[in-house]
Amino acid sequence: MILAALTLAAGASILAAPNAHAATFNTDPSTTPGTVNCLSWQDQAAYPTACSGLTPTLSCVWDNGDGTYTAALGFTNPSTYTIEADAGSYLNSVYGNKSTPKDSGQPSFFRPGTSVTEFTVDWTQSKVGVMEWQLGDQMLTFSSSSGPACTQHPVPIFSNATLLGVTAFLGMCAFAVWNRRSLRRKAWIRALSRG
Repeated sequence: MILAALTLAAGASILAAPNAHAATFNTDPSTTPGTVNCLSWQDQAAYPTACSGLTPTLSCVWDNGDGTYTAALGFTNPSTYTIEADAGSYLNSVYGNKSTPKDSGQPSFFRPGTSVTEFTVDWTQSKVGVMEWQLGDQMLTFSSSSGPACTQHPVPIFSNATLLGVTAFLGMCAFAVWNRRSLRRKAWIRALSRG
């Protein structure tokens, strides 16, 4: 049991993000009333403010020291709905130059609340002076000199559900190993006492 608790704690600390780039989530209500697909004309008409309220954000920019930069990007979703906008679509694309993929690792689903570092984007400053992230009807423009400098290399944040799932899995594995060893030990003691 102690081993399982230690594994859970270790799993949580391994996957936890740096405090400087920690994601914050709106947990009230704890479950969203549904998903609004911003690529659906019917959903746009039924929930006009949900899609228009989605805003891309820049947390910080990291100089990789080799002419490339990494930006930590997040979003704000003030609605109570999870917003869907497929990565690479006209409502959710990253632009730099022709070699920049429109789907650069950004999410397609945006839960209610704020995420400070949802994903990261790398680019070469000499090839791309300015980067852009189109999200809904908002455009975020950033470059090597945008925003504050990151205090450490940013990494995308695992969502709370992913973190909980991985930690639970590691805990179950640790419990299975501990329980198996315990059963073997008991069998060995029984065999020794009989012999």
